[in-house]
Amino acid sequence: MLPRVSIGRHCCAASVNLENHRRLVGDELIDEIRSLAGDLKGVRICHVNATAFGGGVAELLSRHLPLLQALGLSVEWRLIHGEPEFFTVTKAFHNALQGAEYEPDERARALYLEMNGKAAELLETAYDIFVVHDPQPAALRHFAGPRDARWIWLPHRQLGAQSEGARLPRPLHRRVRRAGLHHAGVPPAPPGDPARGLHPPRHRSAGDQEHGPLARPLQTGIADAGIDLTRPLLAQVSRFDPWKDPLGVVDAYRIVKRQIPELQLVMVASMASDDPEGWSYFERTARRAGEDFDVHLLSNLNGVGNLEVGAFQRASAVVVQK
Repeated sequence: MLPRVSIGRHCCAASVNLENHRRLVGDELIDEIRSLAGDLKGVRICHVNATAFGGGVAELLSRHLPLLQALGLSVEWRLIHGEPEFFTVTKAFHNALQGAEYEPDERARALYLEMNGKAAELLETAYDIFVVHDPQPAALRHFAGPRDARWIWLPHRQLGAQSEGARLPRPLHRRVRRAGLHHAGVPPAPPGDPARGLHPPRHRSAGDQEHGPLARPLQTGIADAGIDLTRPLLAQVSRFDPWKDPLGVVDAYRIVKRQIPELQLVMVASMASDDPEGWSYFERTARRAGEDFDVHLLSNLNGVGNLEVGAFQRASAVVVQK
């Protein structure tokens, strides 16, 4: 079977109390969630992606699953694995789905299909719904064979004017029941395409931490990163990825710094095991920053998690999403 991700102390329903969210989102939403969850009692749900840490999907599932379990739902998280070359190919598909030029050769096509075929053989049949995330496992449904489960594919990116490289994954998900797209302004789906507009949440708010017991530790953590809280801060929270243009963010910071010399820049990323391109762009960004000690490149590997991201965003004069 595909490896199952354990979500540690969060996996117990007792550790997550949905009522704690009531004062933040209101009674109406909490009551609606409980009502919808009641309709799904007894339904077995399986999420599939390629990494248990780093990146938006891992962030989402590590908090999403405990809430679903606290509602009494049966939900698990499993991983598709592959050789390093497989993730190089799927990152190229990731870029092609957004419009980058990419023409996979026969080796790339064969590797992608082979890894998905092997994963499908290990995919258990004891689920009613499969939620497949990102391009890596997008072909699972193609190889899974006849079964009664419903399938949803979430590409987690805006689908732009797609190049040749996007043509391989897309036909393989045609039998998926729904494909959830994050942006309402995506191009119209072709006839028979399962695409629908779904908008999953992403970032966690820092909430009331600036006035609570976490305020001082988080401020200390920002200072420990070498950031001066008495000076203006510019921040971007994104992967080191060509579509987030970290090099352009450094360039924009330098334009502003000519007029505001005390400006600082922090770029916070989530490094993921299924994104080999991330390290390359991290290094390119570091080279672009050079010896400017007011540029700070941080990630989950430096201990920057959801709370720290919220603290950086609240401490920033401007938050950029380029």
